[in-house]
Amino acid sequence: GKSVKLIINTNVKPNPQYVICGEITANVDSIKLFSQNPIPDSIVAVNTALISHDNATDTIKESVSLILPNNIKAKPNKVTVTIPVEPLISKKVSINIQPESTDGTKLIIFPSKCEVSYLIPMSRYNELPKDIVLKAAYQASKSTSNKIPVTVSCDSVYYKNITVKPDSVEYIIEQ
Repeated sequence: GKSVKLIINTNVKPNPQYVICGEITANVDSIKLFSQNPIPDSIVAVNTALISHDNATDTIKESVSLILPNNIKAKPNKVTVTIPVEPLISKKVSINIQPESTDGTKLIIFPSKCEVSYLIPMSRYNELPKDIVLKAAYQASKSTSNKIPVTVSCDSVYYKNITVKPDSVEYIIEQ
C-alpha cells in the first residue's frame, strides 16, 4: 500500500446571509492505496468527488466517494466531509482612528473614534475586531478642506459589508 494526500473538491455557495466559516475538513487526511501492480510515483494525492451545493444555510456533512485511477483500491473508499456554514449577524463597535501624516506633522483629529458596522459569522460575534484598522491620513499637498477621509483596512475574510460613521474627521495640526 501507499499513503497519499486527500484533496477535497467543493463548489459550495452559501445563501447571501450565510458564510463558510472555518476549514473544510474530512474525517481522514490521507488515503491508503492498494493495487496488484506497482502504484506509480506520480500518484501523490486522491480527489474526492465534487460536493456541490447552492444557497447553503447550515453546516454540510456529506459522505463522498473518491476518484481513483483504474485498478487501484483505496482504504477508506469513502470519506465524510464537513463544510461549516454559519449565519452572518450584524455588529457595531467603536474603534479608535489612527491619525497619520506624510510630512511628519502631528495631527489631532475630531472625533477620535468611529462607529463601525459589519456582518460577522455568529461563532465570532464575541471576538474583538482586532483585524479592523481605521486611519485618517493627512497629506499637506492634497489638503483643501478641514476634513480628511477615514479609511478602513481589514485583514480578515470574516468581516463583511464594513461601514464607518463618520466617514471623515476634522483635524488640527499641532505645532
